[in-house]
Amino acid sequence: MTSMRRALAALALAAVGLAGCSSNKVAEGQDKLYLRTAKQVLSFRKPVQPHLTRAQITGLKRPLYLAVLPKRGARAYLLNIGANGDVATWSSTDGIMISLRGGVVVQTLGLGEDLMSASLPSAAVLGTGAGTVSATYYYLTGDDQSYGVPVTCQLSRIGRETVKIAGLSYATTHVREACEGAKTQFTNDYWIQPRGQIRKSRQWISKDVGYIELEDLRR
Repeated sequence: MTSMRRALAALALAAVGLAGCSSNKVAEGQDKLYLRTAKQVLSFRKPVQPHLTRAQITGLKRPLYLAVLPKRGARAYLLNIGANGDVATWSSTDGIMISLRGGVVVQTLGLGEDLMSASLPSAAVLGTGAGTVSATYYYLTGDDQSYGVPVTCQLSRIGRETVKIAGLSYATTHVREACEGAKTQFTNDYWIQPRGQIRKSRQWISKDVGYIELEDLRR
């Protein structure tokens, strides 16, 4: 296990926040079961584990995202491990990292054909739900040479939608971003709250990875 993965595993254990020493054997057994469940769902490794309940999410006492990779049939809960300016990085315990700027994916690590960086419209621009925007996605070749994939995207407002996430309901506006380039075509979807927070999204990563679906579990 690499030092990074050891650190992430330790972070996950700390985040679980067990109830402490207790003489109640039933409570202790529940704590151990909860710890084991949390360790499983914080990893993308198969088989896919059950979803955390709202009570479990609250008990973790750390910001969480739920990330789903439909093409791979995998999902995990991601812990926040830091920020660089306005870019926050979230990670599973098996070392897969997603960097977000205002809820928009700008980098991935550990997925294979990773998104190395991206020049993308901001969450505020996406929230307008109208107009044409430009974006560029950057990847690496087999010999570690960077190349960009420019696309032109059309924003459209699908309408108001209430989304349910881990037992809570949120009023959002569904915005669609239809993108097309010389050799690629994809569609991103965002569910944005009135104050501009992207509560839920489905975003393109790469041909090999496909889409990532994200749910912001922060209250």
